[in-house]
Amino acid sequence: MRLVFFILIVVFSKQSYALEISSNGGVFIMDGIIEEGDAKKVALLFSNLDEPPNMFLISSYGGNIQEAIKIGRFIRLSNVPVWTDKQCYSACVFIWAAGVDRIAIGEIGLHRPRYEHGYFSSLSLYEAQKKYVQLTKDSVEYLKEIEVPDKVIERIFKAPSNEVDLLTAVEANEEFGVRSAFYDEWLIAKCGAYNPEQLIIVNSYHSLELARILNPNVNDEDISLEDDAKLAFNMEQKGLLAPYIKMIKDMDECRNNAVKEQVTKFHRGVKTKLKEMGMQ
Repeated sequence: MRLVFFILIVVFSKQSYALEISSNGGVFIMDGIIEEGDAKKVALLFSNLDEPPNMFLISSYGGNIQEAIKIGRFIRLSNVPVWTDKQCYSACVFIWAAGVDRIAIGEIGLHRPRYEHGYFSSLSLYEAQKKYVQLTKDSVEYLKEIEVPDKVIERIFKAPSNEVDLLTAVEANEEFGVRSAFYDEWLIAKCGAYNPEQLIIVNSYHSLELARILNPNVNDEDISLEDDAKLAFNMEQKGLLAPYIKMIKDMDECRNNAVKEQVTKFHRGVKTKLKEMGMQ
């Protein structure tokens, strides 16, 4: 937990903040422009929750890149999944991408990081160059730290700060990946993994369940099933799907318990440290 405590000290070093945050039914919501001091606000609400959240949900057009990196590192250590809401642009991407599990359900907007214009324009050209080289270095190191693929990092730095390179949710999930490699391997070590044959059936079952969720008032016979859902549907009709459903439930339970243990440990550590710092 040493790194956690170091980050908390950095987080609490500033005072002003603006990001609107709230918690609702296990969802930790962040909505608005990211400004200096917002990492402190995130850490305080997180520590004040009786139970750690099941998910971070963020919607933002961006803001202060240094503050976004602080929030991202905090979220990374929490092991709590991160989802986007309507949109996530600019510095917001540095928060969303930090999730060990990250899913985009809205647009992702990329462009290279920048300083606030008033500050940057006040610098001499030499000072501006030094500052921007350092910002680029820090940003790239951070993105590599949270396992953003090199091709995505290159794409981020191709777009100037007055433009936005838009990705659909599907594109973003494909380009960034939805689960960090270390996290995936840790879950495999803890709970095992499906073999290739099982994985085909598991994916088909999830597709079938999704079709039913999206069509709650329609009989199975009338649901237009995609090809990848038909296998599970046919196996269910023949009474062959039940063992796979049990296997899926057992796997999910094992993974959920393993993650919950780590998230709870982090949550307790944050509470303890903030209490020691006189923040609770």
